[in-house]
Amino acid sequence: MRLNKEQYTKLQAVFISAGLSLEAFDERWTDDEYYISYIMEPSICFTIHRSIQGKSFGDVFCNPYTYQETMYMGCETFDDCLKLARDWAVVSKYKLLKKPYYHKVFISHCSKDKPIIDEFVDKVLRLSCGFKTSEIVYTSREDTGVGLGDGIPQFIKENLLSSSLVLFMISDNYKQSEVCLNEMGAAWALEKKIVSVVLPHCSFDSLGWLTSLEKAVKMNSSEGLDVLYSMLVRTGQNVVDWNRQKEAFLKVCGECEKQIEKANREEKTPVSSSTERSIRVFDEHLYFRCKTEGEFQYQVDLRIRAFENAILRKVYLKNHNEFIGDVSNARKVLSLVKFIPMGTLNLSDIQVDRTEELINKTFGELSKNVQDFLITKDSQQSISFIGGFETIRECDGNMDLPMNHWSLCIEYNVNDLICIPLNANIIANGVNNDFWHN
Repeated sequence: MRLNKEQYTKLQAVFISAGLSLEAFDERWTDDEYYISYIMEPSICFTIHRSIQGKSFGDVFCNPYTYQETMYMGCETFDDCLKLARDWAVVSKYKLLKKPYYHKVFISHCSKDKPIIDEFVDKVLRLSCGFKTSEIVYTSREDTGVGLGDGIPQFIKENLLSSSLVLFMISDNYKQSEVCLNEMGAAWALEKKIVSVVLPHCSFDSLGWLTSLEKAVKMNSSEGLDVLYSMLVRTGQNVVDWNRQKEAFLKVCGECEKQIEKANREEKTPVSSSTERSIRVFDEHLYFRCKTEGEFQYQVDLRIRAFENAILRKVYLKNHNEFIGDVSNARKVLSLVKFIPMGTLNLSDIQVDRTEELINKTFGELSKNVQDFLITKDSQQSISFIGGFETIRECDGNMDLPMNHWSLCIEYNVNDLICIPLNANIIANGVNNDFWHN
């Protein structure tokens, strides 16, 4: 290793730009080694020396470092050394100020909570606390998440390891997500600094065991946000600007709570048609079979009897939870577009790998479209819907399929609607049933 004058000058510039006063440091520079340490605490040090790992430029030792106490790394180029020097200088400055420094924040969250967490990332982490986009790991957005062509599990693993702080964004959705609970377990196993943030529509009382391990802060609490701000703020505190951003974010939290309360009220309210007596639905059954992780097959059987002429417009399955689509367009509804006579096919009688072939053949010959299908007065239709879908893709796998809170909704005539609760049944001849949740 040989450090030239230009490289030495760049190192000093990095230290000064990070806010270190070089007069407080002991510095040595020879052909084989560069060494700098804090005079009052020599363990705070940065060294470059000839590589014992066969690297082209040299080996670097840092104490402290961003996401672990020390770092020893071989470097192929001086630029690699310079990056480590920059990280060390920033962390050292904060350590000397006796203030924690979190160089990268990993946001462990459920994709269903994306709207409110988007606001948190923008208004709290970026605008108020001064985090750069590259210092935030948030998989529900492209600029802070997995790059095109990157493997999701590896991305999660690497960024959990290299992050110095993990925020658990706790909600009812989070508790029901196996992916989120896996992230939580990994963060604990890696002994990361952890803060639990309770989302607006979730109460402390509903958290159960999650609150027993780490004190949580409430996202829609002014005091809780102040705690997060004082802990995470990068630059000098600007109380006036922070209070403005905080009030704007609290308004967003309030709107979020109203929307969720409204949705919950709507889902709990029985829906019926003003002319419900014109049709009656009976012998309704819902079946699911798991083909692979995240890939499911379904069958809906029902009989419809019309007491007056009824023209079908739409039929769909609905769940209280989003389960289909992608994270940017997650949906609670699966449209049922074509049907066949009941009894023509039964998933329980068909091998999983032949289902698609038989569905295509049978529906090609016998299916009818829901839209504008007429059920004449005093007649009855016995029908089946059969098909497949994939659940929402989350951080390192597809979400599990909910087994509760299903409804069959039928829109008919001009503006008539009937929704019937359904109990989901699992067909046993699928794969191991590990991909369901309540």
